Amino acid sequence: MDGYVRRERAPLELLDDEPVGECSDAEVDEEELNDFLMGEALSGAEPRQKRRHSFADKYLRKLMRRKQRANKRMVQKSIAIQRKRRRRRTAAHASKLTPQLEKLMQDATTQYLCGNFGDAVKLLKELVRRAPGLHDPFHMLGLIYQEEYKDPVTATGYYLLAAHLVQTDLELWRRIGEMSQQIGNIDQAIYCFKKCLKTSEGEPNEEANFALAMCYLEKNDHHNAIKRLHLLFQIHPDDALLLSELTKSLMAVGDKETLLGVLMTFYRSTGNIDVATSACQLQINLKLYSECVEFVTTVTDALQLDILNVPMDMLVSYAIASLHGDSFPIKELNAIWEAEGVSAHRYYAVANAIANKCQETALKWFKKGYSADDPETVNAMLPEHAIQMARALVMVDKDHETAVGILQTVLAREPTNSQVIILLADILGDAGKHSKADELLARLTTTDLDRLKMIQKPIDAEERVSEIKSLVDAVQSLVLECFSIVHLRPDPCILLVKDGMRDSPGFASIMEEVNLWIDRFVRVVSDCELDTERTYQKLSNDRLIKSHAEEAVSLEYMDVRKEVGKNYSFLKTKKDLGLQSVEDIVGWNGYENLLMYASALMATAGRAREGVQLLEIVANNRKRYKSNTDITERKQLLSTVEELSYHLSCFGGIYKVALVHARGELAKKGSLKRYGMLLATGNLAKAALEPLSSSSEKDALLENRSWIARQLLQKPQNYELLMLAGHYCTMSGKWLFAIEEYKRALIQRPNDSVAALCLATSYFNSLGSKTMECTQHRAKDTKKGLLLGMTFLQYSIKLRTTQTSTHPCHAIFAAECQYNIARAMHFLNLVHMAVPLYEQCINTIRDAEEEFNGIESSDVIECPCVICYMSRRSGHGFPHATSEVTGGKFVWNNERKQILRAAAYNLFLIYTSNKNTAQAAGSRHVAHNAKHEIHFRLNRGILGNFAPINAHSLPQRQARALRSRALVAQAEEAHYVVSNPKTAADWPPKHDHGEPMTLEKCKKIMYDLNALEMHRMRNARKFNVLRLS
Repeated sequence: MDGYVRRERAPLELLDDEPVGECSDAEVDEEELNDFLMGEALSGAEPRQKRRHSFADKYLRKLMRRKQRANKRMVQKSIAIQRKRRRRRTAAHASKLTPQLEKLMQDATTQYLCGNFGDAVKLLKELVRRAPGLHDPFHMLGLIYQEEYKDPVTATGYYLLAAHLVQTDLELWRRIGEMSQQIGNIDQAIYCFKKCLKTSEGEPNEEANFALAMCYLEKNDHHNAIKRLHLLFQIHPDDALLLSELTKSLMAVGDKETLLGVLMTFYRSTGNIDVATSACQLQINLKLYSECVEFVTTVTDALQLDILNVPMDMLVSYAIASLHGDSFPIKELNAIWEAEGVSAHRYYAVANAIANKCQETALKWFKKGYSADDPETVNAMLPEHAIQMARALVMVDKDHETAVGILQTVLAREPTNSQVIILLADILGDAGKHSKADELLARLTTTDLDRLKMIQKPIDAEERVSEIKSLVDAVQSLVLECFSIVHLRPDPCILLVKDGMRDSPGFASIMEEVNLWIDRFVRVVSDCELDTERTYQKLSNDRLIKSHAEEAVSLEYMDVRKEVGKNYSFLKTKKDLGLQSVEDIVGWNGYENLLMYASALMATAGRAREGVQLLEIVANNRKRYKSNTDITERKQLLSTVEELSYHLSCFGGIYKVALVHARGELAKKGSLKRYGMLLATGNLAKAALEPLSSSSEKDALLENRSWIARQLLQKPQNYELLMLAGHYCTMSGKWLFAIEEYKRALIQRPNDSVAALCLATSYFNSLGSKTMECTQHRAKDTKKGLLLGMTFLQYSIKLRTTQTSTHPCHAIFAAECQYNIARAMHFLNLVHMAVPLYEQCINTIRDAEEEFNGIESSDVIECPCVICYMSRRSGHGFPHATSEVTGGKFVWNNERKQILRAAAYNLFLIYTSNKNTAQAAGSRHVAHNAKHEIHFRLNRGILGNFAPINAHSLPQRQARALRSRALVAQAEEAHYVVSNPKTAADWPPKHDHGEPMTLEKCKKIMYDLNALEMHRMRNARKFNVLRLS
């Protein structure tokens, strides 16, 4: 112990790790105990010298430390488990009282009795130093500081030490809790009262529970206070004090159901008529009208009272409950009308209940309680009362002036009440005061609009249930009639068969039934989806009312009606309103299937826009659900609804909604496949062919360009984003920027022929750009751009040849490559090289047609439309895939014809531009007119890269024809890049590193291109061959 120096601790750290045992002078280091208990006050002036250890002791300690570290690693987990299971050790343990310590305790007691409190404190501290496990010295120190020194804070600290040494002293814990409560240390008081919640016999300690509840109330922790008070109320259901405190807490949290049960329990125990009156008012607030009538009848029978002799508040509640039923309580209403001293808010409550039945009678009751000269009656009018009275004044008396005055008075008290603002603006607008009405409406915010009561009343619960069940039963037969055969599929489903069945009378009758079913479905589901708005509106309005009555804690009718807690749950409020949504009737899976069938039927009937709007409402409402129940089912429904919305919006051409869902795929799956497909098809792809300044979809394109730029900052290595950025630069004519984006994309995927082709076209298009023309070394840059363009074009051809060598239609892909090479020569105005390449492309296709024996393939393609999506998800086995548009068949039936027509048309342009009409007219190829070719190129995609140079064309406009069709599509037929093995350049092109590209190498490439078909060109026709300078 001589060499062991313990660190200084706080007083409560005594309770952690002192060993159990006898504490005496022989066993305790005095200096250590002084530092441990009293700090520096009793510690020695000079510290002890550290004892020297021998070599053996040092070596032994070293071995022990190694062993301890090894054991610590091996049993660390088991120690953690034992600590969890083991009860926390207290600060100190009881020490044995030796004769010396007993004498010291007697001396301290004698000094205390003689009034020598200072000496007594010194002796007690000495006793604590020697025996820190004794509780009597701490208790006496606390007593001295409390009674004599009037220092309750220090006294509480000593009492706590004593209580921890003897934890069974429940009275001491309660006393410490009361002292802590008096000095304002509520947290410490709660801790102490929790130690004595039960007596030694195990029974609840009522005083400690009540004191603990009061501490919770001081901290505004009403939930824990309710637990303590409710426990005591179950023991004493007739205690008025408990009822009062419990009522305050329940009203603060808005738990009206529990409060009603408490009031009913107290009434059954005491028969108190005032509590029964409060229970009636609460039943009216909870809209339990039939229960209120029954309860009032029970009370009058039990007390043998006539209904007219009950308290006025109970009579008012009974009248209001009867008005919401089938009866009209004329006798009770007459009694209230003729009674004296009835407060204004009672008249308003009755008038508000009568307003739904008779506006004239309601206005009489409002006028009975209202007086413009009496501030009490004006202040007693709630906003909903003012709205009903103003409406009655306008409808019955046509008194706009009084209605405006009442609403302005309420609006001065509550300037943010949106309902009052709307009604006042309507009345002022009817009176011709449009400027004032507009000024009022300008004060509304989006939050105010959420509180507006513009929602229609819900369909009756029984009608809603029967209608939904009827829809579920009817949809099965409709789905079987519409989707069991593919002949009734609409465009653009790829399973479409144009045989005229959709024009038959039978199909017309089916569509009539489908439209009727859709009308019923939209009506019911739209009404059910409004339940979310109705619930949030109720919560918002109730909380707004509560904010104006936070100080009220009595059981007055108006106060109880205003009180709604902030923790009132979404589902609880929905249940109180008596609302049942579709998922509550048919379940989450049933609602999911119903939405799938409805989406497919809407697509068939041509009502896709209406379906997308409804699906977006369903998705937004499920995202606003504030409940922890059915989380898995709700997420599954939300996922299905988003998929249906995407497929249906694509089906109906609503590309803006589809793009929003496609963007989300990047965050969820890290893919932009859907996004690229949307940009490469439909209106966006057609609009992108025009200059961005005059594009019909300029706003949409600019918005998506900005989104791509933002995403690229976060993911600079994403291939799809890089390709998209390059395409948008191409669309804007920023060829140098496009080159940089395509370079980075090609670095990410070196074997992607699309990126190589896009990079090559960007180099070619940059030859005539303004940026290139303004450079100082224009000739050098032009040569470099031409050389790099040819290099990357040859590299893309090499990749395309390798990738399509085993394809059944490899001849078509070979023609495709020849077309692209010819198109490049055509773009560079090397028509003497373009013409033989075009002819070679056409001859390759003609030869393939002669040798064609059909394509046999077992592959099928699943249609992505919403109808086929429903067919895959449902268990009906509807057709949803086809083999007619698989890779080989699609290339042969579509791409073959397009390449052939494009080559023939470009030959026609070359002949006519050279004024060689004889050759153009005598050509054995079919030439298409310009109008057809322009439409063809809008859908052609990558083949529109290089614009022909002729007198009737706009090179810069046609050069922008690079489209994003092959942006992220992985299919072979998505782009047209084929190889020529004689002129293929090696990869990588060394223009940035290593050996630079030279003019001689470019000449060699051009010579190889020229040598391919020079003999055919000389035999066919004569051209002036231009030399490369």
